[in-house]
Amino acid sequence: TQDAPIRVGQIEIDPQAHSATVYDATGRPLLLSLTLTEFRLLACLASQPRRCFSRTHLIDNCLPESDALERVIDSHLSKLRRKLQLAGQEGLIETVRGIGYRLWPGH
Repeated sequence: TQDAPIRVGQIEIDPQAHSATVYDATGRPLLLSLTLTEFRLLACLASQPRRCFSRTHLIDNCLPESDALERVIDSHLSKLRRKLQLAGQEGLIETVRGIGYRLWPGH
């Protein structure tokens, strides 16, 4: 179902609890402190790992109440990347030039 937790690599996203947890090499959980938009972006990207999502798609699905410009997504994803990096998940979100972004676990 849509509300079931999503597990991608070392990250578990729980849509019902609105939480995202990173598990370190020993299996210890680290709860990520995400804004609503960052959480929505991570959940969207994690719903189909390796799929490339356009900025327009991400705005429509993650910022539905906003008339945000495409560059706003870049800013949110930059902050999300930084938080993932601090949790030991470097390079998880890839930029696909001219198209958008994708989550690429385990590379």
